[in-house]
Amino acid sequence: MEPRTTAALPTGEHFRDPVGLAALIGNRTRPSLSVRAEIIGIKGHQVMAVHIPKSFSVESTVSGKILKRRLKADGSPEAIPMYPYEIYTRLSDLRKLVFSAQPIQEGSPDDLDPNQMVRLRATIQNQHGDQQLLGLTDEELAQALRLTARVGDKIYPTLTGLLLAGKEASLQRFVPTAAADFQVLQGTKVLINANEVWT
Repeated sequence: MEPRTTAALPTGEHFRDPVGLAALIGNRTRPSLSVRAEIIGIKGHQVMAVHIPKSFSVESTVSGKILKRRLKADGSPEAIPMYPYEIYTRLSDLRKLVFSAQPIQEGSPDDLDPNQMVRLRATIQNQHGDQQLLGLTDEELAQALRLTARVGDKIYPTLTGLLLAGKEASLQRFVPTAAADFQVLQGTKVLINANEVWT
């Protein structure tokens, strides 16, 4: 949510107390939204102004309702439902959603190739990476490198995991558009330009 201010005529018990209204909003939103409320004068009327800071997550009411603001054709604002498929777009806009970290819930840790895990260990060792990673089991290493993700009590490969260490059959099944490009340059001259598509 972008930072904004909304205003309304103060009616009802909560809407006559700025501090109480701010506390009410915090108590009825998840994650709890911290706002600043004040009564101001506009055109001879006392109105409650609520200053809402920019949010870096998607908020809902305590009952799970998620709304978004938009302008109607006449320029006045309205609140409408935010549907599940829109949450991903919003998180992406906030740079909170990393597509490559998404778990592939049709897969399992068995979709990762043990030989590729050996290759990753060799890369860590040869490139002077974090040597503590070498003492981890394959399952622990995959989680540390975010090649897998836990959802509830189950572990799934991530898109990154499949691209870096997935079995060829798993790539064909879950990421049919995956491809690898290999290029060798000498100055600006291309010596080798190879492409492999898993289809």
